[in-house]
Amino acid sequence: MQAIFEDDSTKSMQETFEDNNLIKEAHGEIIAPNGFFINGITDSEPLAPRTIEVEYDGFPDDEALAIVKAKAQRTIKENAAKLRKTKVKKVAIVGTAMTHKDAPYDDPSWELWGLNDHWNNMPRATRWFEVNNTSCRVADIRGDASLGKRIDWLRKAPIPVYMEEHYDDVPMSVRYPFEEINAWISELDPCGVNYFTNSVSYMIALAIYEGFDVIHLYGVDMAVGSEYEKQRPSCEFWVGVAKGLGIKFFIPDQSDLLKCLVPYGRETAKLDAFTLKMNDRRTFQREQVAKIDGEIAKRQNEIQSMTATKFQYQGSLADIDQTLKVWRQI
Repeated sequence: MQAIFEDDSTKSMQETFEDNNLIKEAHGEIIAPNGFFINGITDSEPLAPRTIEVEYDGFPDDEALAIVKAKAQRTIKENAAKLRKTKVKKVAIVGTAMTHKDAPYDDPSWELWGLNDHWNNMPRATRWFEVNNTSCRVADIRGDASLGKRIDWLRKAPIPVYMEEHYDDVPMSVRYPFEEINAWISELDPCGVNYFTNSVSYMIALAIYEGFDVIHLYGVDMAVGSEYEKQRPSCEFWVGVAKGLGIKFFIPDQSDLLKCLVPYGRETAKLDAFTLKMNDRRTFQREQVAKIDGEIAKRQNEIQSMTATKFQYQGSLADIDQTLKVWRQI
């Protein structure tokens, strides 16, 4: 059985080579009109319109052939788009755990996505996420005084803020594309539909959906024993989707994601990642203690200075009282 693919005259030789290889890998050899096999062609001027004949073996009927042909054409278009793509899309998703400080804030080639109330700890951000069902309902959280600063920032946010809906009093708010992403993942893997147990899962899913080539996670620990432990499987699922699609994904060693204390059955294995994480936490805690000690010392110096000033005023008051006492006796 033979299939005829009409070639687009606007395609370059390199694009044609990519397309032909895809079909060749699927079924049969690719034969150019001049009778030579297309192999090792480099980019050059666009070719004139022509047909490519592809020999297929083993198709039971035209319907089966049509299915393979349609899939091949989709793959051709996807790979042609990748071939023409020159800019690598990179995003760093930043949480609130200790490694948030390692994000590439100074590199403008990276997008930086933050979430929730971390806005005052990130030197730079390009998008924000408030997709929590309670927090993102601005009308519901206005009455909570503890969230006042957070709400004020949302209203003045200079970057897009992804929320459950658009809110007029948060001008930069953007509705998160729940339905669109669910429709997309349902074709790829129905198990992922509505599998969102935390904000980071939403962020990873959107990055995949938008075609980012590189995704890094910083400040996303999902530590065992914390409230995040129950949220971790969803996060790991979306990491797996990204890695399965060939996206370069980075997770710090200090994060609990995709890690276990020791492999099952190997309880004596070296705890490199765990030890690194504990050392990092210990360093952080020591820095905090030292910082507080410094503040205490500073306050103590201020207290001593203020106490000395107080004694001076008390001495002056005693002098005034003594002077009044003497003058009253005259």
